Amino acid sequence: MKIDKSNMRQAILDFPKQFRIGLKAAENIQAIGNFDGVIVCGMGGSALPAGILNMWIEAKRSGMSLDIHSDYGLPRFVKDAHLIICISYSGNTEETISAFEEARRKNLKIAAISSGGKLTELCKLHKIPLALIPSGLQPRMALGFQFAALMKILANCGLINADLKDIHNLENSLNPVNSEYRRKKIAKNLKTKSRLSMPQAD
Repeated sequence: MKIDKSNMRQAILDFPKQFRIGLKAAENIQAIGNFDGVIVCGMGGSALPAGILNMWIEAKRSGMSLDIHSDYGLPRFVKDAHLIICISYSGNTEETISAFEEARRKNLKIAAISSGGKLTELCKLHKIPLALIPSGLQPRMALGFQFAALMKILANCGLINADLKDIHNLENSLNPVNSEYRRKKIAKNLKTKSRLSMPQAD
């Protein structure tokens, strides 16, 4: 019986490569304009990159305004000076597609990150800047692709002042193989603890 049916182990081992690939996917995206803030539209695993970016903004005490929108349409406070970044790993997330379409109706500046699906088709149709990342993973396992692409877009637009070499170098500094033993040990301890905590039959 195959235990790792989703091939999660290989996805973890390959994870450090995602940052270099994500930066490359967004290298030509430049949304021209003077932006007052950024609204990242995404759900679940595709909203994670913006959550991490928020922590980075707080740590760096950056003055950039970032809002995460995980719903249909766009928030009421959206302004012409907002940059809208739509992230959907599958490219078929209803809420994100809805946000994309409303942003187009309002003639706002848009960029997108996706691996395919309807969002990719719409970007190509309407000539919207798109960071096309590799497909085949669960959205949360594509965090490196999405976060690196998001940071590259913001850097290209002059919204953040960050040395993206640090992100590129994560491919070398992260070593999932070295931490695999520790992960297995934790899993074994959890399994043992769970077995000991089970009620004993009379």
